[in-house]
Amino acid sequence: MKKIDRRLPDGSYTKSTKKFISEWESIYKPLENIFGWTAVSFGNGVSFETGMHRGPNNSAFLTLTVDECKLIASKCKNEE
Repeated sequence: MKKIDRRLPDGSYTKSTKKFISEWESIYKPLENIFGWTAVSFGNGVSFETGMHRGPNNSAFLTLTVDECKLIASKCKNEE
């Protein structure tokens, strides 16, 4: 099975699935924990399902850049 290059949050690439998941978790997990959001995709940034919805079949999604994720998590941590 051929390993593929996966894009890391810093823009570099890895063939390691473990490193790929670990690096992205360090970006999105703090926001999941702070706000109760769920990360649904990541690559050039992170898309979250926010849980705020209007109606039974609609969900609100928010896409943030890596820098925005880090900034929000940092500001929330500093306010604790």
